[in-house]
Amino acid sequence: MGEGTPSRFAAGGRYPQIRGVLTEYGCEIAPRTYYAWVARPPSKRALWDLSITEVLAGYYQPQPGPDGQLRKAPESLYGAAKMHAHLQRQGIPVARCTVERLMRTNGWQGVVRTKRVRTTQPDPGHARAPDSLLAATLDEDVGVIVGAVEAV
Repeated sequence: MGEGTPSRFAAGGRYPQIRGVLTEYGCEIAPRTYYAWVARPPSKRALWDLSITEVLAGYYQPQPGPDGQLRKAPESLYGAAKMHAHLQRQGIPVARCTVERLMRTNGWQGVVRTKRVRTTQPDPGHARAPDSLLAATLDEDVGVIVGAVEAV
């Protein structure tokens, strides 16, 4: 790889390694194809994702406040739907699914205000009731089932 050739890898010259791995799986790749991929400029989507990620990082990454302490913006509490609406109000035309994908990729999420489900806490001192199947009896005179069946 030449000096002016942009690399998609930090330590250039990985073609032999990649080719070896792909050859093991029966997939041949020509050197021309690999180097064309390395030299290819980023796609429009990749550039757009980069710019939107920078905007989102401004909200979700802590910034130094007036007192010097790191603080997040109030918008960092927003989930994908509210963040999408906020970006639309700011004049940034971005799709909701793009905001969701970028937030998921970077591990950013808003505050969830729902209550956690709290179930009965078991007492470790008591033994668990046996899982038994109660036999139902059929009252032949009336033709109904007397008793109940417990789930196992």
